[in-house]
Amino acid sequence: MAELLDFHSYSLWLSLMYLIVLLFLAFQLFRIGYYQHKIRSFQVGFLIQCFFFCILRFLLFFLLDKFLPSQGTKENVAAWSIAYQFVFWIPFNIQFSTFSLLVVYFAHILQSEKAEWRRFKRWYSIGWAIINIVFLIVNIVWITLRALYIKKEIYRPPGWLFSAHMVFVGLLFFCLGSILALYGYRTALMMKKSPTLFQTKLLAKISFPKVLAVSFFLFIIFTSRCIYDFVFAAIPSEYQMHIEKGHSNNDLFMFMAYFMWEIVTTCLVLVLFGKVSATSLGVWSTKRSTTIFDKQPRYSAVPHTDISYLPKAEMFNDPRRYDSDDETLPIRGMKSSSIAYGSSSSPVHPYPVRSINEGVR
Repeated sequence: MAELLDFHSYSLWLSLMYLIVLLFLAFQLFRIGYYQHKIRSFQVGFLIQCFFFCILRFLLFFLLDKFLPSQGTKENVAAWSIAYQFVFWIPFNIQFSTFSLLVVYFAHILQSEKAEWRRFKRWYSIGWAIINIVFLIVNIVWITLRALYIKKEIYRPPGWLFSAHMVFVGLLFFCLGSILALYGYRTALMMKKSPTLFQTKLLAKISFPKVLAVSFFLFIIFTSRCIYDFVFAAIPSEYQMHIEKGHSNNDLFMFMAYFMWEIVTTCLVLVLFGKVSATSLGVWSTKRSTTIFDKQPRYSAVPHTDISYLPKAEMFNDPRRYDSDDETLPIRGMKSSSIAYGSSSSPVHPYPVRSINEGVR
């Protein structure tokens, strides 16, 4: 336990940062379930992907020393090294999936303004699925090749293979950052020109400055990552900088890089989609036990024209409505139940006549 809690290790502090973000995501997902928000939504999709991303990253950096290929027997070293490759590379797919979904979200806003989203939805969905599947296949092939080399006790892949993979990943994230910047700028510009968009469900919690700032920072961050991948693709794999024990200057550099590329980017997603509004539909909320006969607001001159308090399924079953099928119960507010229905003394007539001032409801 003392080895895991090495407070001089950069990997420990990085894992604690992932843990803080992870707990916040878990809390917000719990609130979504508790307040019965819509599950099939962009917000839930973003939060779930960030949640699993942070889980894998926390496990990676918190147990990093256990994954090092320099401890235990050869069989254990091979098994832990393969596990390390999986836990290290799969989060890149989750991160790419998250931010490529953000492109689809911006496209949804842009096309919904023109009422053309249904026509474009299929193409955006197919494009999102294809690029993510291709990236996943590339990383699975990379992990498989690394596993084969590790079983042969070759822990460094050939330089050309390493460089090809780094260039591919760098180009992919650079294209993602560029597209995000373009769609984010167009979305922010449209929001500025059309203030009514703030009233829509898609943009209920997002403002023009947030979209513009998040798009700009994502472009800068992903571009810096692309530059890193290109630079170190040209260097032999023996000299790559990774977080190992977490004490060297190289480890400090990678700590700052991971903080910028992953912690900050995840927080930028939370800036847009991290807020979960409270509602009166909580699972244990006392407001759910109310009935149509509980205290209701006072009405205007026309009796029972306000039916907002009623569930839709019970709207026409309320005996207090003038068009209810139940004619036996007295009308609320009547001094006596003996007044005949439809008589001149009754406030409710079988054929209610509305004045001109009331208008058509």
